[in-house]
Amino acid sequence: MMKATKILAALAAAVAVSCAAWGCGPAAVNVTDASPRMVGAEVSSGSNLDEASQYAQVSINFDQPLEATGDVLSGLEVKLNGEAPDSRTIKVSAEVEGSQLTVRLAPTEGAANGGSGTSVYFALYDGDVTVASKRDDGGLAGVCAQGGQDNAVLGEAVTAKVPSGMTIQDVQVEDGGVSFAIGEFAQLRCCSFFSFGEGLPVVMMHNHEFARDTARTAAERLAATINANYGDALQAQVAGEVVTVRAAAPGQPAPTTVQLVEGVQ
Repeated sequence: MMKATKILAALAAAVAVSCAAWGCGPAAVNVTDASPRMVGAEVSSGSNLDEASQYAQVSINFDQPLEATGDVLSGLEVKLNGEAPDSRTIKVSAEVEGSQLTVRLAPTEGAANGGSGTSVYFALYDGDVTVASKRDDGGLAGVCAQGGQDNAVLGEAVTAKVPSGMTIQDVQVEDGGVSFAIGEFAQLRCCSFFSFGEGLPVVMMHNHEFARDTARTAAERLAATINANYGDALQAQVAGEVVTVRAAAPGQPAPTTVQLVEGVQ
């Protein structure tokens, strides 16, 4: 028994020395001047207009090729609307390819088989996604320079508003208002946000029934949302797929533009 104890102690000491020399676990993150660093990011989303195919992803570009040396997600903190994504409905994954690291949000198996008829469904609501390193120095465990030992660095958090897939077209600015047509309706269960100019509220519209939507029903819902929730400042009318938005009353600030609020912030 004594001999076995000594052998175990010797093995433990050898492992400790090895870890000190080569690095083990979280302490192995190696941030140097040669570490890959972020140079930009973009956000995208989409679906095949069904529950299972919905997704949103943030793609972060680095200044040199990357290599996954472990669990890519382990070094990242991902938040949706300021909180950890609901693991019952949202599956978060991460991978590297070339010089890009991509974080993807997709439905869990339960949410993919659910939808609006159940209480378990994929929904991004405001669609505010934040991706950050778990470390103060920005080092990312499990992601290194290709063929090297220098860990990638995400020096600051990436914040993005997921695009709902809604598009607008045929914009016409008129005296006292703006008119436009809905091109594409939302492609996933995520809110759309519309800006009508300085001093006016940003309009939030829900897209809960996106899979059943059309450009016409989206236009009707937007006009109804404006009149019901933003009527103190704005007034909307709809004709087919065309929405016209004006000031709620004479003398109030009038819309001067219309833009979808989305993308990397």
